[in-house]
Amino acid sequence: ILKLLEAVVSTQSTGITRLLEGSLTSDWVPMQNRPDILSVVAYYHPSRALHFLKENYDTYFAMYGDAQFIFSNLISAVVSQLKTDEDVTEAEEFFGSVDLGTAERAYHVAMDEVQNQRGWRRCCEEDVRKYLSST
Repeated sequence: ILKLLEAVVSTQSTGITRLLEGSLTSDWVPMQNRPDILSVVAYYHPSRALHFLKENYDTYFAMYGDAQFIFSNLISAVVSQLKTDEDVTEAEEFFGSVDLGTAERAYHVAMDEVQNQRGWRRCCEEDVRKYLSST
């Protein structure tokens, strides 16, 4: 099922919205696969996943907030893929204002990784681009 999910999500397909909504409400998505949908969307479309998670945070928290590994993995999957300054700022503001429950540590670890990547990119990305284009 994950390969099929990746195939649909890796495109700009309108099926992404249906999958995301189905991950919360549909019987056609097995319960054990529901968190995987948001995680895969986050890999290909981090902003979209963040916005969907924010809009449906209470539902996700009610479903998985007490399940340490599921909720932690879900939060980590979304946060760790953030690329833009706007998304990171939005995530910091949002997650700073909600109860993260069992995902508190996972959120901070993922945000630290994102901040480290952003720092490296600010520091070194241009130099690496110049080097690679000169060879």
